[in-house]
Amino acid sequence: MTSSIKSIINENVLDKTVLIRADLNVPISNGKILDQSRVERVTPTINFLKLSGAKIVICSHLGRPNGKYNKKYTLKPLVEILSNILQTNVRFSVSCIGQDTLNFKTSLKAGEILLLENVRFHEEETNNSLSFAKKLSEGCDLFVNDAFSCSHRAHSSLCKITEFLPSFAGLQLETEINALKKVTTEIKK
Repeated sequence: MTSSIKSIINENVLDKTVLIRADLNVPISNGKILDQSRVERVTPTINFLKLSGAKIVICSHLGRPNGKYNKKYTLKPLVEILSNILQTNVRFSVSCIGQDTLNFKTSLKAGEILLLENVRFHEEETNNSLSFAKKLSEGCDLFVNDAFSCSHRAHSSLCKITEFLPSFAGLQLETEINALKKVTTEIKK
């Protein structure tokens, strides 16, 4: 791991509300998830946080709803998959910002998990809005980026969020960076 990236592994997360930016952009047809491999990739970070006593809030995007609610792109079908994989009840917020969502976040107990609705239902997400990132960060203590495949995007839930919360790499992000480092710096040919 490069020294410029802080790992969540080294942080005390007990009783802290941790916002994870995951890549849950999975193929869905008629409300059924066709491939859950992206969901499985974020589970080591979630399990680490859960076992460490964190309160876990997950945000992600799905598809390109162009800043408007579109039932086709709701993250709600992921609740059942996450609950099954993590063997725990995952709660769902019908928005990713607002008072109701903040109430959900502040009511979490250690080890509980909340999945927020698609961040791309708000055009401010793709505009890398500072005010949207502030709203998204409300009620959270730490930020964990575990969405390597999205990290090249200048979006609020990846970039501007780091202006409001201490930020760390998740286990999947670390794995991807280490693999990239290996093929770019340890190459023999």
